[in-house]
Amino acid sequence: MSTHNVQVELARASSTGAVAGAYTQTYSTADKTHAALTAVAVAGTIEAGGTGAAAGGWDTSGHRDTTITTISEMKTTINALLVDLTDLKQLANSIIDDLQARGIVG
Repeated sequence: MSTHNVQVELARASSTGAVAGAYTQTYSTADKTHAALTAVAVAGTIEAGGTGAAAGGWDTSGHRDTTITTISEMKTTINALLVDLTDLKQLANSIIDDLQARGIVG
């Protein structure tokens, strides 16, 4: 749907008095900046080896170090995903606030 079509639909909804159901916003922060993603794909690997009683453990210090690096990268990516999610929630709140201000949604 083009931007023009969205504007026409919003104008029509406003002029007819049609109001969609109410939104419950328990997260109150809003902004109108939709930031670029901060998360990146995790490229590392989880290495395991060993035999006998050590099965599933690290068979070399290199594999251990690779796994530790990957786990650290995963932590960084999870934190970046939280930043991205927070940004999206703030943008959604801003859109809802704008629609409520125009009487399009409750």
